[in-house]
Amino acid sequence: MTRIIMISLILLITLTASLMGAGDFRLIGQWDHGDAGPLSTLTFGVIDKDGHLALSFGRSGFRLISPEKVTSFAPFGQGPDDIALCFGMCRYNDDIAFMEVGQKIKIFTKKDHTYKWKETKWLKQSYFQQIVSRFLFFKDKWFVAGIKGLETDEKTMKSNNPKEFALLKVYDANGKPITTLIKRTYPKMNRHELMDHHLAVHKSSIFLIVENELKVYEICPDRIAVIKETNLEVPPFYKKMPEDFYSFTLYDSPGKDLMKDLEHWKVSYSRVTNAVVEDGYLVLQIRVFEDESKKFAMLFYNADTLKLEKTCFIDDYFIGSSNGNYYFFAHGNPGRDEGTDDLVINIYSMKERP
Repeated sequence: MTRIIMISLILLITLTASLMGAGDFRLIGQWDHGDAGPLSTLTFGVIDKDGHLALSFGRSGFRLISPEKVTSFAPFGQGPDDIALCFGMCRYNDDIAFMEVGQKIKIFTKKDHTYKWKETKWLKQSYFQQIVSRFLFFKDKWFVAGIKGLETDEKTMKSNNPKEFALLKVYDANGKPITTLIKRTYPKMNRHELMDHHLAVHKSSIFLIVENELKVYEICPDRIAVIKETNLEVPPFYKKMPEDFYSFTLYDSPGKDLMKDLEHWKVSYSRVTNAVVEDGYLVLQIRVFEDESKKFAMLFYNADTLKLEKTCFIDDYFIGSSNGNYYFFAHGNPGRDEGTDDLVINIYSMKERP
């Protein structure tokens, strides 16, 4: 027993020391579940009311992870307790909401260390369906991020080729559309619907960040309007997205070739992999490509001023935060990074908090 304790202490010290440049981060816990079977790309994650992780691993399905165990739930399918084509997850009071294709929202509640279906809600759709990237429920409204083609006129609808788009659509609690925000036009067709769009709540505002921009759109949920756009400080190691990424191509084998390109795009520039507000900071994780660097950088912007105040480097993939705890998948994203065969969750905290 003494030997096991000593090995555990050495492991914790080693892991903490590996956070070079992260003097304000300290390892406070680790959930080591060893080989939990093959896992696909980690796409979405929610920290539930108990501080446990509900994670979506794409083709590998969903896992509920606690310090003690890992449970599979919500298999692929059309049944009440199943999920088909998940486009996002978020907290819904003490439950979890899952977005399926067609903006069908299934609410799951926790029972006996798993999640079971509780009710289903629908967001009313217009002609062009939104390609959902992230969503959240805040102040009795659904905020849905992702590319949405706009129905500007009958000709546009008949051609099935929208020219104007929005990055955010807002619905009331019953799923009735309220408005679209952050409108854009593109000079040519692209695959921007495959980008990640992140949402984070700060006080009475919502921040929206697109994966290829260090820019914050601040939305007032009461006025349902964008109140500020802020370009964030860009660190010197930031690698900008090449212009040919997310370009539109007619593939001979779309199912295979598009996915191959998508995986290349996701790991080949400093895209934003996650965004949260915690400890008074807007915290972004981006990929890093400097020689002898860690895989990721954590950027801590003051959530009020949006000035960059802290930066640290880490190999772990950022899942989310709650109550001052930052949860990571050890060594990277299991579907995209080496050294992620074991299911290990590392939990960090700030030594000094504002």
